[in-house]
Amino acid sequence: MSKRTFSNHVRTVKMTLLSLFLVLGLALPAMAQGYGTQDQQQEGQQEYSPQEQQQQQQDPWEQQQQDIRTDFSDEEIENAANAYMDIIEIREEYHGKLTEVEDPEAAQEIQMEANERITQAVEENGISVETYNDIITAAQTDEELMNDLLTRIDEIR
Repeated sequence: MSKRTFSNHVRTVKMTLLSLFLVLGLALPAMAQGYGTQDQQQEGQQEYSPQEQQQQQQDPWEQQQQDIRTDFSDEEIENAANAYMDIIEIREEYHGKLTEVEDPEAAQEIQMEANERITQAVEENGISVETYNDIITAAQTDEELMNDLLTRIDEIR
């Protein structure tokens, strides 16, 4: 395999891993915040126009995709790359802890602790969790953004 082909393969693998990380990482807790108990949802119900009702009935993932920013500053992309590297370290640390635990309640506590540390790591890198998620999500469909993000991640390593 030539050096160029190998480099392209590595980049493709990184893009896939970055995409998977989004799906398995911070996006799920953020999306879960949109779901309340049925009582909470009924309490918050209001009168909506037909267009607003249709928007409310959309798939939450579809709704989230429409709300994502796409205009990110260089500083935000740099901060997201730094946060990503910190998150990788946290995920590796907590993955080890989770493999050693058999009690589901203890595992849930470890997962909650990991999520708190991830949120803290993102914010300590000068970026909100929402902006971080938006950058990672936008990078899945914006090749230029994905390449910029991957280049910055490579520079950090």
